[in-house]
Amino acid sequence: MIRRRPNKRATMTEHGKFDRLHEWVLSLPWVVERPRDPEAPDTRTFAVDCGPLGYRSIWLVTGLHSDTDCGDAGLAVVLPLDAASTATADGEACGVAFLPGGYVLVSPSTGPANHPLQVERLLLSAYGHAMSAPSTTDIA
Repeated sequence: MIRRRPNKRATMTEHGKFDRLHEWVLSLPWVVERPRDPEAPDTRTFAVDCGPLGYRSIWLVTGLHSDTDCGDAGLAVVLPLDAASTATADGEACGVAFLPGGYVLVSPSTGPANHPLQVERLLLSAYGHAMSAPSTTDIA
């Protein structure tokens, strides 16, 4: 499998604070970006879309603006209820919204600049769950 290498000179300005993250996410196998909502142009949604295995799940949303006490990371991931419960109990994340089918949208408890390994662990957990359960948060 050939993987794209991220551009080392990607911008990290406030306007493009997720540019490097988006590059990395799109370099993961079977990850696609969903069409943007014209009413929320800064919000981007990413999904696993693996036709051969029947896996189609949204797993990451960036560009969110939150009024919660969770911290303003600007991103959230989709996790099964048990994984979301563990992440919130460990203080790594807080629940943002319950989703159908026993899933929860969770956001990192602190900003990505403060604890990048914590955020990376949460992202990889969401990606792993999306790649292991067919059509959980369907994107069709």
